Amino acid sequence: MLERRLRHAAIAAAVLGIIGSAPARAQQVYTYVDEKGNVVYSQTPPPGRDAGKVKVTPPARAAVQRPPGRDYEAEVIRRQRAEDRRREMEAQRDEQRQQMEEARKKRVAELEARCIRDRGTDCRNPETLRRMEAEERPGTFPGRRR
Repeated sequence: MLERRLRHAAIAAAVLGIIGSAPARAQQVYTYVDEKGNVVYSQTPPPGRDAGKVKVTPPARAAVQRPPGRDYEAEVIRRQRAEDRRREMEAQRDEQRQQMEEARKKRVAELEARCIRDRGTDCRNPETLRRMEAEERPGTFPGRRR
């Protein structure tokens, strides 16, 4: 008997939980006892039986509560500033890379011009340009790469 009541209570709680979590619409819920003595909840009234109407109120929406001690606006601002700094540093690195590439191209053009002026042959070969550059630097050897 106690087990049966607990089962009925569990079923009723589950049904009400499902009904209560459903979107708020103009729904009607009916309750009745079937021929086996079980309490039944339904959205449609049973044919040929008296059924009681259950008043269903949608659950109140709880306001989002923030944990104490956290300042979310300050955290958002801090993250935005960190992202801005990261982007700025990335832009600086890109600019430095571009400047280094331009300086390298300028140096290669100067070496090619000097090669054409002094040698006149094989001046487009990167190995020739490397050797010429190494000859200009003290302590470097023409056959060695850096």
